[in-house]
Amino acid sequence: MPVPSPLVLDGGPLSIDAVVAVARSRQRVAISDEAAARVRRSRAVIEHLLDTGAPMYGITTGFGALRGTAIPPDQREELQRNLIRSHASGMGPAFSEEVVRAAILLRANTLCQGYSGVRLELVEAFLAMLNADLYPYVPQQGSVGASGDLAPLSHLGLVLMGDPEGRVLRRDSVPDRPLADAPPAEQFVPLAEAPAGGFEPITLRAKEGLAVNNGTTFMNALAALALHDAAQVLRHAELATAMSLEAQQGIPDAFLDCIHEARPQRGQLDVSRRIAGFVEGSEILALPLNSARLSRLRWHADRIAESEHAPDAAAALARTLADALDAFWSALDTDPSALREQHPRDQIAALAERLDAPGGIRDLAERVAQSLRASETSDPTLRAHARILPVLADSAVPESPEVQSDYSMRCAPQVLACALRAIDHAREVTETEAGSATDNPLVFIDRIGTPPTDDAPEAFADWLRQQPTDSVARAVVSGGNFHGQPLSSVMDYLAITMTTLASLSERRVAHLVDEHHSNGLPPFLILGSGLNSGFMLPQYTAAAIVSECKTLSHPASVDSIPTSAGTEDHVSMGTIAARKALQVVRNARRVVAIELLAAYQALWFRRPMRPGAGVAEAAEILDAEIGFYDAAKGLPSTDRVLYPDLAKVEALIASDLLAPSPQPSR
Repeated sequence: MPVPSPLVLDGGPLSIDAVVAVARSRQRVAISDEAAARVRRSRAVIEHLLDTGAPMYGITTGFGALRGTAIPPDQREELQRNLIRSHASGMGPAFSEEVVRAAILLRANTLCQGYSGVRLELVEAFLAMLNADLYPYVPQQGSVGASGDLAPLSHLGLVLMGDPEGRVLRRDSVPDRPLADAPPAEQFVPLAEAPAGGFEPITLRAKEGLAVNNGTTFMNALAALALHDAAQVLRHAELATAMSLEAQQGIPDAFLDCIHEARPQRGQLDVSRRIAGFVEGSEILALPLNSARLSRLRWHADRIAESEHAPDAAAALARTLADALDAFWSALDTDPSALREQHPRDQIAALAERLDAPGGIRDLAERVAQSLRASETSDPTLRAHARILPVLADSAVPESPEVQSDYSMRCAPQVLACALRAIDHAREVTETEAGSATDNPLVFIDRIGTPPTDDAPEAFADWLRQQPTDSVARAVVSGGNFHGQPLSSVMDYLAITMTTLASLSERRVAHLVDEHHSNGLPPFLILGSGLNSGFMLPQYTAAAIVSECKTLSHPASVDSIPTSAGTEDHVSMGTIAARKALQVVRNARRVVAIELLAAYQALWFRRPMRPGAGVAEAAEILDAEIGFYDAAKGLPSTDRVLYPDLAKVEALIASDLLAPSPQPSR
């Protein structure tokens, strides 16, 4: 496989896909010549002002509430070192490797804009850290989201400057993909005890510690990964909705364009069309025939025919019933399309007539039941068969057409479109933030005057020397771009809408396992329920996960606790919001995985009626990956351990194997 070209950073906005490629696929990174030139010029301004003794926050003064304390020239490097050491005060479990890689990338890209006043060597050190696959230890807790991610970024800074307290992961070999889950803290060791792969620590000069730890980097990294995964989960939630629609034999009218054109909320029509596309060509949804009840009827007939305790007459009638069902399906399969094009009431009449014909399915089902009752069999299983056969036969065709499904099915486009809009909005904010200068203070050369067009560093230095000191000092401006409120707000928005997505998915699972809502499916999607529990507990798991999501959806962005002796009197809690959002997205993926597996199991009861092409394609992948059933095994009638299968479906979602890429939203 060819090695992808390095991602060349120029300080501009980075797409979510670009961040994910570096974070999860180890794409290498380089800096553009233009960005390198900007960095050099910005640094020249800082060094010029250092020579003049001009006051600059965090460069010649202390930090936060200590901003009025002047720092002598011979202590300015120590100031930067002390800043990183004192601020590396995080606690809790470490961030995963993929989050740390994304953060290093985003910090480097911010510095590439040339507003931070750092040396090019600092940017190159960040890139060397990435390209050497170093995994620094960064605890998750400690950031209040303004001034940016001070504590997490300071832990990166420890490794960057080779501090003995800095830690990196010790490993014998580098895996193909970065770790999605962090190992225990004790596996991280000082840099001197781990292969550095070409990375060399650097000494932080004036302003550089502040540029390292001041910014919205970790919340931005978390947001990028959360958004990538949220879009993936949304696509599979659309597929799961379609698969559940087929499994429950719901009413597809809710996905007609006219409904969504009458309420033109952005994305609603797109979601509806994608769900409808998955079920296009469905046999299950084309006829008001409850194929699940007939499939179950056939299973019961086979059990009677095979039973050693069944009277001969009843067993013979059961075999005749099974043959009649085969003939019914065969005739239905070869019927002209005229039946499928009729009005539902006419379809019901035609199907009922076939089932009611003398010697037909309903007649045979009743005769088998009567034969078992007449035999006065003491076998409890046979008595149960006798009770259910006529019920299944009589209810295989409804008395009148169904007109609408429950809300969790019917309102799916309206609800899922909210998640789509949240993802789109948050993506815009996150990608913009990835190309933003978020540290403080910032260097704006244009405030000095018009710089020379000559890119040579000497020419720019000469130009600076010709400017009045006050004019050059105007270039260094303090502001508040480190405040994480833009990310904090959209991450809370994302968490709320993804929780709603998960809640809707869990409700469909609940309907599938409930015989009173599932339209003919057996209790808990398993035959012989009682002896078998089927999908009883996966619905419990889905309920537990959704409840956790609801708790995590309490917004962090509305909270603020002042810091730095009240100087930093409003903070964003943006990293908390982003951490929660990423967890909610992963939880939602698990709930959707449960729904996909439950709907996949339920589809077996709709056979031999076939689902739409998109659902069928996904079911074939599940056939191959899960190995649940084959035609020879018949309908699900035996419990199995489900957690390995649920994990496999979650992995399929994460691998993008089940749902196709979406069309651009309107």
